[in-house]
Amino acid sequence: AAAFDASRDVPKLRQLLTTLAVAVGECGLDYHYDNSPRQAQRAAFAAQIALAAELKKPVVVHTRDAEDDTRSMIRDARAAGVVGDERSFSFGGVPVVEEEDDDDDDDDEFWSVGS
Repeated sequence: AAAFDASRDVPKLRQLLTTLAVAVGECGLDYHYDNSPRQAQRAAFAAQIALAAELKKPVVVHTRDAEDDTRSMIRDARAAGVVGDERSFSFGGVPVVEEEDDDDDDDDEFWSVGS
């Protein structure tokens, strides 16, 4: 994330997502080693989520030791209509997102949670 440059990297990602890739990711937040500044990680993750929303692609999310920030960003992504799959290395089985609603109105937003 420290080397992520939205003006350089988002156009490259957009090209891949329109020609080859079926999802954005694996992307997300990993505060375990703090190899990249947390603000840089959040900015890169936000840019990737925005691109997923723009292109209507799902997101594969990685998170480790960043539960609160990841949860907040995923909730915002869900509000923007982004769907995805979250891979947690620190939640200990606690879902980062709410379960799908169980009504019959076909508006379920898909977020699976695994590890």
